[in-house]
Amino acid sequence: METGELLGKLRGSDVWSVRCPSRRLLDLIADKWTTLVIVALADGPRHYSQLKRDVSGISHKMLSQTLRRLEKQCFVTRTVYPTVPPRVEYALTALAQTLLPTLCALIDWAQTHAPEFPMLEEEVK
Repeated sequence: METGELLGKLRGSDVWSVRCPSRRLLDLIADKWTTLVIVALADGPRHYSQLKRDVSGISHKMLSQTLRRLEKQCFVTRTVYPTVPPRVEYALTALAQTLLPTLCALIDWAQTHAPEFPMLEEEVK
């Protein structure tokens, strides 16, 4: 679909309204931690500590909140195994897996074009 067609379709939708369910979904998906956690789970189930290592820079509080939010919205399943101490695994749902190609394309775009944004380097310092 051409860019003009896509924009025309979007302009005719309700996504611009704060009450639109797709807008709320975009808010969830567009969050940087959501994107990174979903992609971190792409290869299969992970323990909390594995996710914490994989997603560099995320705080304990933010990872917990992100996982709870993703579980509530049916993007992630949480499985508790009856061991001592309890073992917990997080995995993507089939629905979340359909989002992976889009998120991977977005990350690829960011990695490809990051050098064109020199101000980003200054923010990290």
